[in-house]
Amino acid sequence: MLDWVKAIAERSRYSYGSRRMKKALDALGFPASRHKARKLMREANIKVRQRKVQGDDQQQS
Repeated sequence: MLDWVKAIAERSRYSYGSRRMKKALDALGFPASRHKARKLMREANIKVRQRKVQGDDQQQS
């Protein structure tokens, strides 16, 4: 299951957190809780990349 977690993380460009990882694992037929998904992500040393806001949203008026 750890290999699946690594593959999902790579395909999502490391944007899936534990909730989305849980849903992806469930869809693949590996029922897991959110906490189990988080534990597997830690074991695989997967860090989620934060989204960067681009454009005018960062500028103050």
